[in-house]
Amino acid sequence: MYSCIEKALRATEYYSPVSLLRALKNVKERKPYKLIQLQASDFMEFQVNAQNVNYDAAPFSKVTSLELTKTLFQIKYKTSFLQNIFTTVNLRQKMRKGATNDNIAQVKQPRYKIKLPEKKVQAIRSMFPWMPKVDLEYYKAILPKQSSSSVQTAVVNETGKKMKK
Repeated sequence: MYSCIEKALRATEYYSPVSLLRALKNVKERKPYKLIQLQASDFMEFQVNAQNVNYDAAPFSKVTSLELTKTLFQIKYKTSFLQNIFTTVNLRQKMRKGATNDNIAQVKQPRYKIKLPEKKVQAIRSMFPWMPKVDLEYYKAILPKQSSSSVQTAVVNETGKKMKK
């Protein structure tokens, strides 16, 4: 499967996620792949929950069998295949007296705002004359608006040839 994708992408030029998706859809024409585009809501941040787990309670590097239970923070493990009985351990981090942490904290979406450096934006804009129209429209929509002092970009028609403004 991966070799088919690599082979198809070696022979294809793609400039944006849109053209990458277009190339991936054409990898196997007899049995096409089902592509799923991840949205921002698909990414979660579990850092708060990970800080509430006591990873030292179980010797994970020596575990041969691991059994997860429905009980929150509780696992069962064996450190040998000869061992008949699972060792039960609670991974809940010890809290101050009176504090409870029985529930998993609300999982939140990460807040990453990536700003492209101006040099990168200029490099992408310099490729506009050679990009297919779909990719050109994609970058025009996501890149910051160009200032009047910046270099003007060329308009490209469907055939990929440079047109005069």
